[in-house]
Amino acid sequence: MTRSKNGILGIVLVCMIAWLSACNSGSGDKIVISGKNWTEQYILSHILSEFIQANTNYDVELKDGLGEVSILTPAMEKGDIDMYVEYTGTGLEAVLKEKA
Repeated sequence: MTRSKNGILGIVLVCMIAWLSACNSGSGDKIVISGKNWTEQYILSHILSEFIQANTNYDVELKDGLGEVSILTPAMEKGDIDMYVEYTGTGLEAVLKEKA
């Protein structure tokens, strides 16, 4: 991973920590995490799960390998999942319909 990718990852993690801290009611609310159905996505969703459980009072449910963008984005829009790992280029073009 290059320095710029490390910097971006760091910013994303800091923003996620801030968001989770602000939203953390301490009531044991559940966060549902998913990902695509390949090895790196399984690993990253488990890392997110462990991180959230270690730093908040949220319970975490994993829905591993749910599918591709065409499945994950509607699942988030419907509230079936709360987050999934996405790459910036894919998110920009496939989810937000913007040019890279």
